[in-house]
Amino acid sequence: MACAVLALSACHRPGAGTPPPHATANAALPAISSTLDVPVSQDLTSLQRLLERQIPRELWTIDQDGVTCVEPRRVALLGERIAVTPRLKCRIVGAARRGDITLHGEGEVITADVPIVADVHVGKLAGFIGAAANAAAVAHVRIRLALSRDWRAHGTLRIDYDWKTPPAVVILGRRVGFTAKAEEKLRPVVARLEQSLPGELAKLQLHDKAAALWAKSFAVIKLNDHNPPVWLRVVPQRLSYGGYRIVGHKLVFRLGMTALTQAAVGDRPAPASPTPLPAMTPEPAPQGQVRLFAPVVADYAQLTPVISRFLAKRALRPFDIPGIGAVRARFDNVETYGAAGGRIAVGADIAADVPGRPLASTHGRIWFSAVPHNADGSQIVSFSDLKVSGRTDGAGGDLLVSIADSPMFSQTIADALTQNLSGDYDKLLAKIRAAITRRRLGAFEIDARLDQARNGRVVPYANGISMPVWLNGRARARYDP
Repeated sequence: MACAVLALSACHRPGAGTPPPHATANAALPAISSTLDVPVSQDLTSLQRLLERQIPRELWTIDQDGVTCVEPRRVALLGERIAVTPRLKCRIVGAARRGDITLHGEGEVITADVPIVADVHVGKLAGFIGAAANAAAVAHVRIRLALSRDWRAHGTLRIDYDWKTPPAVVILGRRVGFTAKAEEKLRPVVARLEQSLPGELAKLQLHDKAAALWAKSFAVIKLNDHNPPVWLRVVPQRLSYGGYRIVGHKLVFRLGMTALTQAAVGDRPAPASPTPLPAMTPEPAPQGQVRLFAPVVADYAQLTPVISRFLAKRALRPFDIPGIGAVRARFDNVETYGAAGGRIAVGADIAADVPGRPLASTHGRIWFSAVPHNADGSQIVSFSDLKVSGRTDGAGGDLLVSIADSPMFSQTIADALTQNLSGDYDKLLAKIRAAITRRRLGAFEIDARLDQARNGRVVPYANGISMPVWLNGRARARYDP
């Protein structure tokens, strides 16, 4: 419950007035734009299975006859280069097999490591003894992804070979390598992989995940159960794509959401109706800046009992009214509400007695209204432009007039209303800060740290005295279906 300091001035004498007219507008909840970093994870198992299917265990075989294995040696003689050894033709027979494929990544490059073992034999030709060689390599299939505006994934692929033991034999003291022929045999495998890659990337279902994330983000999240109930209303506006990274065996797409965030105090607000998934906007992933508007609201129903208790306690002591003397006053049926014109109204039934002067006793209802104000950033509220009206029983009406006009009574009303909003301000901030940390709604989770807060000027509404509070901090959302 929150109240204010009442500074009374410019009093008007009561007459046969009526209660000040009620305010009709309720405190509005402005929506503030926030940005959320929303990573969406995808296991790389499906991509690994694609590679296992498309890259066969037996990669290639070579069986070529009449291949020039060794070019003739030539020497310079009489200005010409004369061959001194014959060109050696041979038959190359070989096969290559792959081992298990492993995936890893660095930055935005997904790398599949394909271990290869090859055996190459050179047949006995031209009177020479054949030779054999074992080869070992790791083929690195490097995949880079991109997203189209409709949230469909596509990619490019290239392959590099790291020959640990290149396929080569030594004939007549000369080393003959077959790396180029081995890589030539792998080209059809790479071509098939490139053709099947788009279809497999479609199985990542990033469009469906983005659409589900978008729909789920139109949410109302409970931040605090009671005293007071606090809700966070999220209304997405835009979804952007800031690239991806490889984390362990997961592909993590960095999505950024721009949303309107509203903190509501009291009844649970209705969630906004989801809109269709917007087109992808390419931009760097946001840093996750959350901003909230969370007003401190002093409900009049909570304010009234506090005023009643204070007036009952004050009634135990007489009022010293100039020209009249000691006056005993009792207060009942206190009412507080927001009045028209940005004012707060307080009404009370007053029964006044003057000891030894029974004819001076009277009772009636007195109304006060005033305008609340505070400085930006301050939780101390004061009132100005006091107006007084009321009705009495007529017999001793002047006594109530004197009571209402007296500085002592004015100070009593001021003391009854005096409270500092800073307590409610601090409690609300503490509850919101604690509640918004790791708040989950199904597969959607928000984790925020609110480190800055400031308040504005109070305004009385029909539903309470509202002090606007703005909170800023860092936030991160997570979607893990």
